Amino acid sequence: MLAIESIRPATYTCVEVLDPQNVEHLERAGADEILPTNSLVGCLLARACLHPGIIDAVSDVASAGEGAEMLRRCRTP
Repeated sequence: MLAIESIRPATYTCVEVLDPQNVEHLERAGADEILPTNSLVGCLLARACLHPGIIDAVSDVASAGEGAEMLRRCRTP
């Protein structure tokens, strides 16, 4: 990722990080989106204990299947 950012900083980079302590390093390196896998999985497991079926719902939305899309909607002031 560092090589890509140094050659072409405008490139949109998405990275996965296993150790949450490394998020700060990736932010400084210019990563546009950082997926802290272990933290995300832990939160999802905790939510699943309280809300059965949430893992299936998140897996369905995150899959590449037809109709499984997530869109970002920005509010206008």
